[in-house]
Amino acid sequence: MTMNFETLRAANIARQEEWPGNDKADPAFRALEVADEVGEVMGAVKKWLRAQRDIAGTTLTLEDVADEIGDTYVSLDLFMHALALPPLPGIMPGALDDEIKASDLALEAYVSAGHIVDSFLRYEHSETNNEREARRFDVRDDCLNLIIGIESLASYLGIDTNTAVVAKFNKTSEKYGMATRMETPETGSRQPGERE
Repeated sequence: MTMNFETLRAANIARQEEWPGNDKADPAFRALEVADEVGEVMGAVKKWLRAQRDIAGTTLTLEDVADEIGDTYVSLDLFMHALALPPLPGIMPGALDDEIKASDLALEAYVSAGHIVDSFLRYEHSETNNEREARRFDVRDDCLNLIIGIESLASYLGIDTNTAVVAKFNKTSEKYGMATRMETPETGSRQPGERE
């Protein structure tokens, strides 16, 4: 099941109306949020790989990776909304090379996050309105590339991103006492690590 970004946008807008201090979260803050969350995906993948390879140190599960992917999608949509960009389309990852590794996919997503930050800074420092508008859509293209990367990583790991986003969104709402919830997908959901 592909992620429904229009549903996520509606839920994000509703929950941010409840969120104390939301009016102080400008686009630069939202960009920092995206970079932070992608970094947390990288850390979760590293700790999952540590468990797979019997390397000493803190380990995590695929459920932990799914949680971080959920946070990444929520923060990315909030960032795009702050720039008045429309929700992303649903993305189906392409076929993966049999030789690809989880570490490669995670690093490719991390590179895409760097491109978002770079495009955002160029957008922020645009000298004309036309330049600013063009660079705003450069940011959107880089956001799309990040989602393609994360979807590929999730597909490789057997994580359904729609299920991951809904679960993490609702967990965060509960943690901070927010009333807004997303409905759990009824079809296509699977446990992390369970391939289609």
